Amino acid sequence: MESNSIMVRFSNISKRFGSFYAVSDIDLEINRGEVVGYLGPNGAGKSTTMKMMANLIKPTNGEIWIRGNGELEKLTRKTKDYLLYNIGFLIENPAFYP
Repeated sequence: MESNSIMVRFSNISKRFGSFYAVSDIDLEINRGEVVGYLGPNGAGKSTTMKMMANLIKPTNGEIWIRGNGELEKLTRKTKDYLLYNIGFLIENPAFYP
């Protein structure tokens, strides 16, 4: 796949909570137009991974690149708005905030 069609790239992503690794060394690419299912057993890090992709939590290590615009941490407001309106996911137990 051409690099300009890559919409999301995880490079060596890990997330640690204290001494517990919820996600360890994930490499992932999602291309333009793909619909992706992310499956695994309870406690495998699926929700943590999706929360990192949505910029709800930060990875402990590695880089997340979105839409060819660079590392998630360095995205412009316009690109972050794009993420909010064009990348969706369903979580098992959604939280509601007042």
